Amino acid sequence: MFPAIFGEIFAMSFTLGSGGSGGIFRPCVVTGTMIGATFGYYAAKLPIPATNPSNFAIVGMMAFFGAAAKSPLGVIVMIAEMTGGYGLLAPSMIAVVIALLLVGSSSVFFNQAESVEDSLAHLEEYETLVLKRIKVDHVMKRNVQAISPTANLKIAQDLIEADLVGGLPVVSAGKLIGIVTRSDILKIEPAKRGGKMVRDVASTKLMIAYPDEDLFSALTRMISNGVGRLPVVRRDDRKIMIGIINRADIARAIEDSSTSRD
Repeated sequence: MFPAIFGEIFAMSFTLGSGGSGGIFRPCVVTGTMIGATFGYYAAKLPIPATNPSNFAIVGMMAFFGAAAKSPLGVIVMIAEMTGGYGLLAPSMIAVVIALLLVGSSSVFFNQAESVEDSLAHLEEYETLVLKRIKVDHVMKRNVQAISPTANLKIAQDLIEADLVGGLPVVSAGKLIGIVTRSDILKIEPAKRGGKMVRDVASTKLMIAYPDEDLFSALTRMISNGVGRLPVVRRDDRKIMIGIINRADIARAIEDSSTSRD
């Protein structure tokens, strides 16, 4: 039995050494089965009641492959399916955990993703995970151009166009009172904009964000309310603005995170 075990391992090493991972399942299963059966054969000679070598073969098979392929839960489920019961569930769990601890981070599948975040198959889910992991405080712009409610509407338009932004927060005496957007200004005829003030068109029904909330919550609020930006305010005083975040900032955060993965 021992020559067969080492022969199988030796042959499998050639497959792995060539850079491929195809055809690894059968060698892993065979090697694990032989190791488990060998252990069970000698264990049966000991004065241990109800020792069945075939049980050791099944547990050894799944422990070997589960550790080599980093799929512990899958092989435990397979044991229950193969045996038609749960009698080997506890020993298989112990064997798989021990095998995983022994092999550490090594795996026969070199391209296997370490986590859901690193898997291309879960790319859309990954973007959601990224948004839930990053806080608004890490992405928002802090040096924000604001405008007074008594400022001329034409001045607001010039600032928006010069800064290439979609809107400006309206601040009076250090307090956030509203926001004026490009679309608000465009509703006024060009000839009449010089005679209007920002407060005449600014929206005072604000959608806001907090610095300690995640980007997913902020983006959901933007989409639900059809806005492209959110003033970021203090939780203890919603009139004190500390920054602003827009959809482009969130998209940039996702892109930077994806780049760091590469």
